[in-house]
Amino acid sequence: MTREDRQLLFTDLCARLPYGVKVEVKNYRCNGEVRNVEIETLNVEHLTSPIERYRPYLRSMSSMTEKEIIEFNNIPSTKNYTIIENDLPWDVAHYKQIEWLNKNMFDFRGLIPKGLAEIAPEGMYELNHLSSQNESDPAIDNTPKITVGCKIRSKTRPVEILSIISDDCHGDEFECSNGSVLSLKQIEKYYELIREE
Repeated sequence: MTREDRQLLFTDLCARLPYGVKVEVKNYRCNGEVRNVEIETLNVEHLTSPIERYRPYLRSMSSMTEKEIIEFNNIPSTKNYTIIENDLPWDVAHYKQIEWLNKNMFDFRGLIPKGLAEIAPEGMYELNHLSSQNESDPAIDNTPKITVGCKIRSKTRPVEILSIISDDCHGDEFECSNGSVLSLKQIEKYYELIREE
């Protein structure tokens, strides 16, 4: 990977970090074992590792739906300007469009053609998109339904039962009584809640 590609990938990942970008992780070390992780939500701690390990899942610009095109084109324009590097004016509406593209995981920097990113499977970021639409509505509760003290059972190993002891690891990640840290996505995919009757 060239220095320019490494910088491009790092810039892209940092901009998408707050929006829950998912990555494929190469040569991930877990409990002394080296393996590849197919899909994981990126967090700040990942960025201390060599950046070439991460390949984000992004949406190609051509996958933008008609509804998204309308939403993108209706980002409010403004006559206000802000001053950035070298005293060049930067239209605030342009900045908001870039943030919208980052939030919706569109590959506007061209990482997919360079082989630095994977094409996101259809629907991968659907929950992100729905929650961003609903975040301004206080009547809609976007908080996870898994809480501290909850018990979860492995779907593949029924004898494995974990208790959630903390929810402040890295956003939507939960620390379990056995020391494991699981993301909400991992819990939904590989575990089931044990309902207390």
